[in-house]
Amino acid sequence: MMTLDLVEDLPHILPRVLKMTTGDLPIFVHASYDAEDELVMRFAEYATQ
Repeated sequence: MMTLDLVEDLPHILPRVLKMTTGDLPIFVHASYDAEDELVMRFAEYATQ
């Protein structure tokens, strides 16, 4: 997937989306850049009950 001309965060998000099935919780991601202009991604984690 990294050989495609994609936005920088898509190769990290797309595999997770493609593994999803009906009834899965949505994916929440915060993407930003740090002081060195590196991508920082934070994925929400769900607590199990």
